[in-house]
Amino acid sequence: MNKIIYIFILVLLFISQINASDVDDLESNINILNSEDLQLFIKNNEIVIVGFFDKVDNKEYGYIKGLSLALKEYERLNFVISTDNNSNVWASEIVGVQVENPSVVIFKQGNGYYIPYDKIQSKPMYNVRELCLKALNPFVDEFDDMPIEYNYDYLLYFYVDEEDKIANFELMQKLGASLFQEFNVKYIYQEKNPLNINLPELKSKFIIVTKNFQSYYRQIDVLSEEDETNFENITYFVNYYKSGSLDPQFIWRYEEMNWEFTDYVTEARPNIYDSIVLEPTTDVIVLYYKSDCPYSQQVMESFQVLAKKYIDQRHKLTVAEFEAESQNIPITSPWRNLIEYPTVVLYPATKTGTGTKRQFYVLKQDLGRSAINIANWMLKRVTNSYDEVLYSPTDFQKLNEIDGGIIEQDKKEEMEEFKANELLGDPNLIYTLFGQGRDQKFFSVENEENNYYIGNTAYDEMAITAAYYELTPTTYIVHYPEPTTESD
Repeated sequence: MNKIIYIFILVLLFISQINASDVDDLESNINILNSEDLQLFIKNNEIVIVGFFDKVDNKEYGYIKGLSLALKEYERLNFVISTDNNSNVWASEIVGVQVENPSVVIFKQGNGYYIPYDKIQSKPMYNVRELCLKALNPFVDEFDDMPIEYNYDYLLYFYVDEEDKIANFELMQKLGASLFQEFNVKYIYQEKNPLNINLPELKSKFIIVTKNFQSYYRQIDVLSEEDETNFENITYFVNYYKSGSLDPQFIWRYEEMNWEFTDYVTEARPNIYDSIVLEPTTDVIVLYYKSDCPYSQQVMESFQVLAKKYIDQRHKLTVAEFEAESQNIPITSPWRNLIEYPTVVLYPATKTGTGTKRQFYVLKQDLGRSAINIANWMLKRVTNSYDEVLYSPTDFQKLNEIDGGIIEQDKKEEMEEFKANELLGDPNLIYTLFGQGRDQKFFSVENEENNYYIGNTAYDEMAITAAYYELTPTTYIVHYPEPTTESD
């Protein structure tokens, strides 16, 4: 019996040793260093990811551990934690800001890139994993093919020959190191390149290409010919772009070859209305305007701002306008109930990205005419998700001048609007009319076989038992409850 117990104890010890070995293997690529050892380690290794914590058993340690395990196949990535306050002091001198606990700093070739822990936890989360993978690439290389992933904006220098390229080597390296967290910095050959941009005015100049490759911004729109192409001036160009004050240039998409644009806004003409407005994968916001209406002109300016802000997300959002005084809204449009100018209508993408668009939202006049208020209203109703855009001080000035500040819609009113659009999305709904009484003659409230009726029904004519939602002052969705059969 004692022999059996002895063997059992040996087996348990063996298993515990294996488990301990597994844990050691899992954590073996994370070093715990004091300040002096940390400095030496960073000096001798190209890429080091450092977690700064008060103590090793901090809950945030799990993030560094998980990150190291997820990236363990990349041997050039070294993971370290430090609880030595002197490490924070030294790191703060390198990165130029106070390194607090907990936080992460990525060191690449002696340069430090600070990421506060609250930024890691923010939504959308700061993608440290992507930044670690980016560190595996050179600070600067050649833009010779279109990327597979779209994670960062690009700062590109159009060189004309090898001599031009070599002459700007130090500048490019300095920019690449400085802008590592925000941009891919690359050379691009002037004469022939994947973007098919070879304009003479861009010779030996920089451009910024947004990450979805649908727009770009030019150095020549910020700096004059007399301004030297040096680190300070190109940094000024980059910061001007980041302020949201610079006008973009189009990189055309295939779908847009037959479209027309006025000040960045898509012209939704009747002959191409369906291909623009009814595209199921795209959220489309449309301004229905009258040319000589001053309020229409005011909203048109706001639409121009919106179109510029979302120019790099045109594959998800179309900002369009439709001159509705001399042109009829096509009968295929889900919404046609035009009562006043201007009217803003959002047609969200379908949930599946396929099928027929049936839903729409009409912006009420008291919810504002400024770009910021229109955008806030729109983003609560779109189907697609969007990267955050930056507004300039001028945009906020316009917000206050036009609307007096941010306008919040009544929550109850907003929820009723959302409920109405859920009914609009019902595939069994008979789509009878909007606007001019289209198709109403074929249906009546009494004879409707389906449970839903859409129409310009006066309030006092509606059945009291119906649940209804007002879409506009004269347009309602009416839902008649299905009859129930009582059991004996």
